[in-house]
Amino acid sequence: MTPSEIYQGLSTDQRESLVGDSIMFMRTITEVFGAEMGHRIWDRIADEIDPCLKQDILMSMLMGHTGRRIRFRRGPIAHEAVGVIKAIRTATGLGLKEAKDLWDASAYSWAQVDVEDREQVRTLLQDLRQFGMIIQ
Repeated sequence: MTPSEIYQGLSTDQRESLVGDSIMFMRTITEVFGAEMGHRIWDRIADEIDPCLKQDILMSMLMGHTGRRIRFRRGPIAHEAVGVIKAIRTATGLGLKEAKDLWDASAYSWAQVDVEDREQVRTLLQDLRQFGMIIQ
């Protein structure tokens, strides 16, 4: 299968995850190698990926989605509502009501948040797992 065929066969959730991860990767190589070399590295990689994926990445960035989308739901041992809500608020800047709504929604479906800062992504993932949440 070609990269295009693979990309076209992905679910919406898988595409969103791939786009978010690609943006985070672009940011990381730019931070580590500097803007000029980071862009050269990305250009080489971009030559090999599906044009629709490149377009989705660009459109996502133009719309301001420059971070990572984290999808989660309650696991069978998730019980720390206060800890989860606090972790979400700390990582995202959401208010108490919005964070609680995500906690409530995670009981019966996948909830999702966008986190801009790479360190906060790591911290939130760690906290959510610690509190028994399932990460997608």
